[in-house]
Amino acid sequence: MRFLVLFAIAVFILVLTPARAQAQEESAWAARPIAIFGVAGIGTPYGELGAAMDVSPVPLFSIAAGAGLGWWGAPQFAVMPRLRLGGKQTAFAASAGFSFGNYPVGDVICLPDSSCNHKQVMAYWFNIDMGFELRKFSGFSLYAFGGMGVVLNRSQVEGSGRNAHLQIAYLGAAIGYAF
Repeated sequence: MRFLVLFAIAVFILVLTPARAQAQEESAWAARPIAIFGVAGIGTPYGELGAAMDVSPVPLFSIAAGAGLGWWGAPQFAVMPRLRLGGKQTAFAASAGFSFGNYPVGDVICLPDSSCNHKQVMAYWFNIDMGFELRKFSGFSLYAFGGMGVVLNRSQVEGSGRNAHLQIAYLGAAIGYAF
């Protein structure tokens, strides 16, 4: 009986080992298609501090979805499909997607005794970015990116205050683990 158990374990290990080696010959995105990231940056679609999940159905393409907090603590939400070109563990990537969240607009400087125009409006953005992506076979993942966001509901945001920026450049980095 012990022989059968040991034999079954040995066969199980031998069957799994070639699959793991073959996955490493393909790419880290094929071997570990799901990643969880912490995102930080300035003006990113996920806010200044957030989290995202990235799913790669094929190594050249993924969809990231996440949420975070914007500059003044306003919640942000984003969905960013990504195309990548590169090697087994590194790639140049380009993303284009949509985000939305409360966008604070109003007077830039407000003194306590002055009348200030402060409010938040819901802003819908189209975002496009480029960056460098690293995904190790161990699971460690990194994505450094920069891009531009453009407000889609211009009339609502434009008429709401003096510092309503309709286009924002952003920089960010995401660090996480892939499964």
